Amino acid sequence: MSFHAISQHEHDTIWKLDIKEIPNQRSINGSCISDEANILSDSLTSVIDSIIGMHEKATTNQLAIVIVDSIGFQDSHQFGTDLFNEWGIGQKNKDNGFLMLIIMSARRVEFVTGFGTQHLISDNDCVKIIDNSMVPLFREGKYEAGVSSGLKAVINTLEGNPPTYLKE
Repeated sequence: MSFHAISQHEHDTIWKLDIKEIPNQRSINGSCISDEANILSDSLTSVIDSIIGMHEKATTNQLAIVIVDSIGFQDSHQFGTDLFNEWGIGQKNKDNGFLMLIIMSARRVEFVTGFGTQHLISDNDCVKIIDNSMVPLFREGKYEAGVSSGLKAVINTLEGNPPTYLKE
């Protein structure tokens, strides 16, 4: 993975990761996870792929998880939205996609939802899931557990059984 220099002026150079450099594992090998930061074990990746696959069969929602070291000097939400759109996450006629983007160097998690999933999981729900199910585990260095916990909360919410903290 490389960064590209973009310069509008001779002394104004910004480094950024091109979304086209992140491999869409779904189109390569059927996996829903692109872990360029290598924080997930192969066994957990397989388990998560199975869980996402079962959710997709039950609901038709398409979920993807992308983990990168850095995106350079870019807005993380815009980067996630651009990636979501580039990959076409979700079915075209339903726009029922969901992206979990984790940027390690920025200590940032972004959720991007399609219009078809927004009525099931609001922006406020997304913030609460990140803050309650992921960040505490990430702070302890338990990245696999944080990803698993966040994914469980997202899927439960999408399936109408949200965590207790979302009901408050």
